[in-house]
Amino acid sequence: MRINFTSRSNRMLATRRGVLSFILILMAQFCAERSLFGQSTTYVMTELSAEDPTQIPSKLNNLGDIVGRKADSGGATGATLWSHSHKAKHLGVLPNGDYSSATSINDAGEITGASNTGSAIVPFVWSDKNGLQRLPLFGGDNCGQAVAINKHGDVAGYSSGLNGSRAYLWSRKTGFRILNVLPSGTYSRAHDINDSDW
Repeated sequence: MRINFTSRSNRMLATRRGVLSFILILMAQFCAERSLFGQSTTYVMTELSAEDPTQIPSKLNNLGDIVGRKADSGGATGATLWSHSHKAKHLGVLPNGDYSSATSINDAGEITGASNTGSAIVPFVWSDKNGLQRLPLFGGDNCGQAVAINKHGDVAGYSSGLNGSRAYLWSRKTGFRILNVLPSGTYSRAHDINDSDW
């Protein structure tokens, strides 16, 4: 019986090289993962207002602007914008109203929400240029809310009345559009909108 030591040693050498290559690859991955784990993001916690327990932030845009609601100096609760400088700005209320709340903000600084008018709570959109503007409701409805706004200024929300509530989409270009309900459904509400109007 003859044993070929040359081919056996070549196979052992090839196996050792394979194992060594595998170990080097594992070490390289481990070192890369350690360096990734070593990186951390630093967050800064900022209290918007220590003396006002009524304030409720709602949404944040990509610039760091926050909207929600907060009591004004007279004690009335109103829609509020906290700019990235953390200064609060009250957005006001609709005519005959004494309450408003902001629900969403896009990167252009346009804000949605709801305000009372003395007899109902209705949706609004706010911009620095046009101020607070009431949005329409579905025919016969008497209340609603604007819940979200995308980068184009298109608004999603709901309109409600005696026939229940229905989701809607409002756009400056196309106006007001009811989104209806699912088959055999009785009501619908929109909670958000993306830049494709979904």
